[in-house]
Amino acid sequence: MLKSLDNSKDALRDFAFQKDVEIKYKHQLVKHEWWARISDLLEILHLIHELQVMLESNRANISQVYPHWLQIELHLTAIANSPNYFALDIQEYLNEVGTEKIGNRTVEKKGWTRRKRRQLTPIHLAAYFLHPENYHVELTPNQLSQMRKHFNRFTSDRGKALEQFLDFRSQQSHFSETKAP
Repeated sequence: MLKSLDNSKDALRDFAFQKDVEIKYKHQLVKHEWWARISDLLEILHLIHELQVMLESNRANISQVYPHWLQIELHLTAIANSPNYFALDIQEYLNEVGTEKIGNRTVEKKGWTRRKRRQLTPIHLAAYFLHPENYHVELTPNQLSQMRKHFNRFTSDRGKALEQFLDFRSQQSHFSETKAP
């Protein structure tokens, strides 16, 4: 809807500048600041919308979820450090951690960390690292720890699962290329 509004900006402004026109939001349509804020909001939402559409397509797979979330996080961080009108709001959202009291309950604050933790689970991380194109991508100690926890929770032979995961990552054992004689 914002993109449609932005695409109609010139026509709406021309209409609003007509002296014989009286509409409720005329004062907004003629303000440059208002249109600049629409552009800034579109800048924030564009990549997020693109990635959402990609993940909803028929060709999407679970291994794409993790890198898309990282891409969104980088995008939001760039916006937070830019002259975008909403930069301070994005900074606050990215940095919002901890808990707050609501009535007699203590709840986790609704920031980026909470959203990411709820939407990006260890299965997404495993799918990313087990995708054949990503076997060479560096695995951090934190990510390895998450994989261990995931295998401990969902496999009966935890040690074997981790061993096979690491063999795949290093392209060893059953995952190595066999040389034809």
